[in-house]
Amino acid sequence: MLLSMTGQGQAMVSQAGNTVQAEVRSVNNRFLKVTVRCGELFNELAPRIERVLQTQVRRGSVNVNLRVSATSIQTAFRLNREVFEGYQRQLVEFMGESGQTPPMTAAILGLPGVSDEGGGFGDQVEELWPLIEKAVSEAAQNLNKMRAVEGSAMRRDLVQNLDIIARRLQEIECRAPVVSQAYQQRILDRIQQILTQLGGAAPSSGTVWSNELVREVAVYADRCDFSEEVVRLRSHLEQFAKLLQDVESQGRKMDFLIQEMVRETNTIGSKGNDAEIAGHVVEIKTCIERMREMVQNIE
Repeated sequence: MLLSMTGQGQAMVSQAGNTVQAEVRSVNNRFLKVTVRCGELFNELAPRIERVLQTQVRRGSVNVNLRVSATSIQTAFRLNREVFEGYQRQLVEFMGESGQTPPMTAAILGLPGVSDEGGGFGDQVEELWPLIEKAVSEAAQNLNKMRAVEGSAMRRDLVQNLDIIARRLQEIECRAPVVSQAYQQRILDRIQQILTQLGGAAPSSGTVWSNELVREVAVYADRCDFSEEVVRLRSHLEQFAKLLQDVESQGRKMDFLIQEMVRETNTIGSKGNDAEIAGHVVEIKTCIERMREMVQNIE
């Protein structure tokens, strides 16, 4: 099952007058990076929240926003009046001098030291942990549901591109024998043109010219043989198709196979030395590039 690294999930859990709202957002990243925003009072829980996410998300840049409404903790907060009035006085003076409107009280409340959150809440925070853990876990599950839906759409697109590449590869295989024959004919035509200009005759069977021609064509055919690259590219396509059916999302392995596909396709293009094959190679590379963009967003 493919999982996109982009998604969003929310959850809200309430119990005994306490409510926890969790929102989890993720975007693509080569590794797992978790950022937790839960307020100063709950910062000590950030490592535990990250461990909860690690059980459900393997790759991506994940942002967790936590909002906790707990009566026992809210009533315990104290406003540091001296600090509040100090901020207010200085800001009013500054704004008055600059001609701007003084800030609202709510803005001042968010400044450091205005609300007293110092110690004494450890037990209350610990009691809220099961509720927080449940909210984060459910939000992560909802995130994965969204990621799975997007992953399913990406899978369909990847399968279509694999089919296109397989068909183009078949066309290249059919064209390969014709390339050597065409090269041989070009050499014959060129030799005949030169001999005609010199007043000679075209090369015939059993002559030195004919032997040299056969040797030249054989060297060219060996140098331009891309049958091994075709076999390897087809193998990569089959492996990629199997990864699409895996029970786990295999973005890293897919990314590696994409790199190998690019390498084999480039070699086929350089060895082919044929306009028709070059056209097929361009189409294959276009499909691979589309696949690469999607794979970079797969977990």
